[in-house]
Amino acid sequence: MRKIAFRAELLMKKVLPIFIAILSLYIFYSCGTEDSANEPTTESQFGKIDITIYWPSESNAMAKVLEKIPSLTKCIRINIVQPPMAIAGDSEAVISWSSVSNATSYNIYWSTITGVTKATGTKITGATSPYVHTGRTNDTTYYYVVTAVNSYGESSESTQTSAAPSATGTAPIAPTNVTAIAGDSEAVISWSSVSDATSYNIYWSTITGVTKATGTKITGATSPYVHTGRTNDTTYYYVVTAVNSYGE
Repeated sequence: MRKIAFRAELLMKKVLPIFIAILSLYIFYSCGTEDSANEPTTESQFGKIDITIYWPSESNAMAKVLEKIPSLTKCIRINIVQPPMAIAGDSEAVISWSSVSNATSYNIYWSTITGVTKATGTKITGATSPYVHTGRTNDTTYYYVVTAVNSYGESSESTQTSAAPSATGTAPIAPTNVTAIAGDSEAVISWSSVSDATSYNIYWSTITGVTKATGTKITGATSPYVHTGRTNDTTYYYVVTAVNSYGE
């Protein structure tokens, strides 16, 4: 629980209740202006503020309190991570999720029993997306939830996702809707995601008909990818491949 304190003289008792009410509403509505599409759904996602009012006897007492208001109005809730995705590989699972605007880190909780929570799962601290969970047993289903963390606490669990690693599998299909948009000394390459891909490679050339064999490889690219340092008035050709633990 976060505690905030001020000092007050007895003569201010009539003013303080009004001040507290206004300050509380200000904090509430500051937090309420966040994107409603990512609105928290449980109380455990909110930091707690315990406001104790004291008032210093100096003549500039009001100014000192008002200086602290901006720090109080910072929204301290932690939004739930949107539904993560788990992709099975050979003795591994790759867990990925979208970032949360006010999170500073993420935790993963996993189990071989469905219904995993923070209380029942094994914790992986400070995970980054995509996270490769190696050393798994093939043909066993693993269940995962992800939480967001900041200095005020940890969010509730995301919805559960699962993956069953296997020694046999297939490489992902090729990405579709690949586009390249020219800029000043750069090109921006975009493509549609592939459901069972864990990463993407780009191959490029200044000669048409580029392939994996003839192009220059850019490993682990994310869409959109900005290819900088290009020569203006020169045509560049691109292909994109999808990758998982079974191949490219």
